[in-house]
Amino acid sequence: MEANLRGCYLTGADFENASLYKADLRGAKGITLEQLTKAKTLYLAQFDEEILNQIKTNIPELVGK
Repeated sequence: MEANLRGCYLTGADFENASLYKADLRGAKGITLEQLTKAKTLYLAQFDEEILNQIKTNIPELVGK
């Protein structure tokens, strides 16, 4: 499933067990690492560089290789 969440305001969004496979989250506002840790997968999702580095450091198992 692909979702275009580019530029969306995601403050307080609940991603528990969400599949964000191939989701485009570039430019998303208010997204936190804490929210993303609850997702089922972030595989092939697109993020801004700053949050992507945090993901790769803290929850690399959700993004795969």
